[in-house]
Amino acid sequence: MMETTFLRPYSKVSGCDAGSSDRKVYSCVTSGPRPIDGSSAQAVVEALQRSCCEMRWNAVQTRQLPGREGIEPLRRPQEAMAEPLFDSYATAYDQALARSLAASGEGRDYFARGRIGWLSRRLGELHFKPASVLDFGCGDGFTVPLLREGLGARTAVGVDVSDESLAVARERHASESTTYTHLDVYWPAGDQDLAYCNGVFHHIPLAERARAVAIVRESLKPNGLFSLWENNPWNPATLYVMSQCEFDKDAITLSAPETRKLLRAGGFEIVCTDFRFIFPRALRMIRKLEDLLFRAPLGTQYQVLARRA
Repeated sequence: MMETTFLRPYSKVSGCDAGSSDRKVYSCVTSGPRPIDGSSAQAVVEALQRSCCEMRWNAVQTRQLPGREGIEPLRRPQEAMAEPLFDSYATAYDQALARSLAASGEGRDYFARGRIGWLSRRLGELHFKPASVLDFGCGDGFTVPLLREGLGARTAVGVDVSDESLAVARERHASESTTYTHLDVYWPAGDQDLAYCNGVFHHIPLAERARAVAIVRESLKPNGLFSLWENNPWNPATLYVMSQCEFDKDAITLSAPETRKLLRAGGFEIVCTDFRFIFPRALRMIRKLEDLLFRAPLGTQYQVLARRA
């Protein structure tokens, strides 16, 4: 049997960083060291990342969150999320989403920028300026550069369980300050100022949601903020849009009170709950009223902004 050892410039142990694919990686086989380049190097990097994080997650399998005695220990990331539902939609996500949003008269960009704009307003009221941002469940990476731009963050990382979606994200949106990582090889290192998540938790099985919250909490610095956006099941328009969405057929919605309860149980304190996106494009002339009605549970989406306790 051939034994292989991988050697590389090691740079960031705490973040489980296995180096970028453009660095030279060596494979030491029975015939001696030889350089590996291109796609082979990327495969080596990913294999090393998965192996590294596998060992580290096993090492903390019995760890308890501070002050959360009695709660089930934090598990490996791939056990904390739903199956990768979006591989088959990776390259056609925009089209599928556009079909489901057609009744609103708006597209993906409108809602993404609306969420980030409202979050920016809330952060400004708190005098909170995130330098680092995590997009938990980033999909094809569309929102990650918008988060950096809208919030003024220096770095951003997108995490997801869909290999195909991450491939699209890296191709379209990756940069020196914006990276995309599979949840299998992501290690929450407590180094993020802000975590953002939109429309992900209704795809996570009920029994796994607490573990997903734990991963986000462990990713944040002390007093870091978590902006969790979800579809409002109390709004009939939301339910209609979700019924038209191909990848929401098996979704289990969360009401705002359920989301607050979930976050409190996971070690967060609630900062605020806001409801947005009440009026369709046909009524856009009165959308200014949304800035006065955000506390009423009328919007098609809501944000629960929470702080790591």
